[in-house]
This record gives sequence, structure tokens and C-alpha cells, in this order.
Amino acid sequence: MNPNNRDCLSFTKVNGVRPEYKPVNIDNANVCMDVDLEDFKGLLSWSSQAIDGTPRCTVSWDSGALVCSYNLGELARIRVDYDGPSGRIDLPISTLMTVVGYLEGSNVEIRLGLPSLPNVMVISQVFVDGTSSSHFLAAMR
Repeated sequence: MNPNNRDCLSFTKVNGVRPEYKPVNIDNANVCMDVDLEDFKGLLSWSSQAIDGTPRCTVSWDSGALVCSYNLGELARIRVDYDGPSGRIDLPISTLMTVVGYLEGSNVEIRLGLPSLPNVMVISQVFVDGTSSSHFLAAMR
């Protein structure tokens, strides 16, 4: 207690309950694409410049193509091989570009439509030594 102004400060410890960690199985995605990394970087770079000033980019896939668009206008398109239905997801373009900037090699795998995370894009890469990394990007609302 402060005797000058009679303020009182108290602390309390709150015991929090953390949920149990459950690893996400990315093998059961509805859509799995094999994407050339340099083509993907080019697609994102061009799209980012074209939509300067907004964080949102719509990424869609259909008929062997991955397309970036904004306000229903197509910005760029690349050819991809994939299994699964067509669809789309709105993503923060700067975050997507940051993640892709960390990737190296020739190809990446993009997975969408996970049963436990339906609005998440997973970008995975397998390295020469057999290890892998996966980056999870949530859709914008």
C-alpha cells in the first residue's frame, strides 16, 4: 500500500489449463498440389505488386492451374499438378510471401481442406536429408 495516496496493488496467480497438443495430420487433405517453387514465387511477387495497398489475395485452383486474383480479377496464373476438387482461399499476401521466401529447392507441396483445419493452407517441403517443414497459413475472414 502506498501511504501517500492509499493505492493498493495486489497480485494473484491464476492456474491456467492448456489444451492437450495434438499434431495435425496433413496427409488427409482434400487437395494436394505439387508446385514449382520459382513459379510460385513469381506468381506471388507479381500479384503483390498488382494489389499494392491491400493485404488480401484470393488463391484459387482449378483445371491444373493455381490463380491469384483480387476482386474477381485474375492477376496471375501458373500450372500445377494436383488431386482433389477445385476451390479458393483468401490469404494475407505479405504473410504468404514471407513464408515462401524462407523456402528453398525446386518444388513445394500445398495442401488444403484438412478435416481439422478446413480454412488453412499448408505449404510443405521435404529436404535432401529426409526431414521436412510445414507452414500453416489461416484464411482471412
